[in-house]
Amino acid sequence: MKILHLTSTLASAGAETMLAYIASSDKSNKHIICSIYEGGVYKKKLEQTGIQVYSLKINSLYLFPLAFVKLFLLVLREKPDVIHSYLFLDNLIARLIGKLTGKKVLCSKRDSDRWKPWFVHIFNKLTAWLADATVTNFKDGITELRKNSISENKIYYVPNGKNIKDYKLKIPKEEAKRLLGFSERNLIITFTGRLVWYKGQDYLIKAFSSILAKYPNAKLLLVGEGKNRKNLEQLVYKLNLNNKIIFLGSRNDIPQILKATDIFVSPSLRDGMPGVIMEAMAAGLPVIATNADGSKDLIKNYENGIFIPIKDNDVITEKVIELIENKKLAQKLAKNARKTIARDFTIDRMINGYQSIYEKLLRSA
Repeated sequence: MKILHLTSTLASAGAETMLAYIASSDKSNKHIICSIYEGGVYKKKLEQTGIQVYSLKINSLYLFPLAFVKLFLLVLREKPDVIHSYLFLDNLIARLIGKLTGKKVLCSKRDSDRWKPWFVHIFNKLTAWLADATVTNFKDGITELRKNSISENKIYYVPNGKNIKDYKLKIPKEEAKRLLGFSERNLIITFTGRLVWYKGQDYLIKAFSSILAKYPNAKLLLVGEGKNRKNLEQLVYKLNLNNKIIFLGSRNDIPQILKATDIFVSPSLRDGMPGVIMEAMAAGLPVIATNADGSKDLIKNYENGIFIPIKDNDVITEKVIELIENKKLAQKLAKNARKTIARDFTIDRMINGYQSIYEKLLRSA
């Protein structure tokens, strides 16, 4: 079976990471990758595994018609059995191309619809029915898909997966801290992910200011890049936290950073199934996260993590301090978090979920 994966970019983000996992881990199918925009960190990595990677080289929405034509020609040439798209623009193009070429189309819903632009809701409502199936990686996504009038038999749920071995480093935590330039006495609180407004890092920064009042040896690591970085840097400067909050930018050593971490915090306002939380859990960290969307699929409150409401830096402060002062609780959450990923959210389980959908689509041809 030949699968053509269509994605807006091959950047280091949740959907792109899962696409790379699927294409490189699934040996039962032939995978072809096509990105609408040019480049991305996963392009070279995927090519090194022998996977064909194409780019439509579209760098402006004004060139959308050109992207459509290029993809149409690519589909005619490669003759995929299934077109699997991941994000809004990819889904929109894939639905139309699928109908024109007679190819089976699997669209994805990987994020909540909350606070998205009006045109996203309109175009999804108008075109969602064109897909042969739509898969979501978080259970709340099923409800949102129903609102787009998608038939129940066309909706599938496949949660993300992680390879637990990638996050099991043998080096001690103290050494991991030293490798990042910190003392073993430093308390390391970490966020990883894109620096965009809906990830809520500003609430974590404000909370950290209060945490420092009680634990001056604490450091906050913000790992990732995004459009909101400048605003966050200005907030850090305003609060006089320049020496305490470190922007690490995009990194390829996330497992090592998590090894140096004592507490992981995700203050996101919306998510699908957050890969960054899965990584922190796989690394065996106590996790504090907002009870938004797919986080609820991962975390059971005070069993393998702690939930907090969105937009509440006071509660972030309270829960971080609780974990600092209650080491027994922190250890319990960390141990159970790792068990959760190892048991319920594996790469094999994810691959099998998608394979099942691909096979059903072909049987219905």
